[in-house]
Amino acid sequence: MSVENVAIITTDGRYFVGVLKGYDQSTNLILADTTERIISPDEPAETIQLGLYLLRGESVAVCGLIDHEIDQKIDWNSVSVTPFNPYSPSN
Repeated sequence: MSVENVAIITTDGRYFVGVLKGYDQSTNLILADTTERIISPDEPAETIQLGLYLLRGESVAVCGLIDHEIDQKIDWNSVSVTPFNPYSPSN
């Protein structure tokens, strides 16, 4: 498996960035060098270093590759968003 830097958005709206180290058929993800970017409409973005991190597949809404050239040009402290409501599949 090659080293892939990914961004993950979870069903509760959290945003993670890390190096994808492994995954399985349930979309459980193992990330290394993980950071969580907390972006709100009222405050500057906050970055929390998490290190090695496991995300359960049921909580993964979106997973995509990161373009480092674009990502490094973004001033994350100036980004603000209104959070969306958590997703919950109806059974």
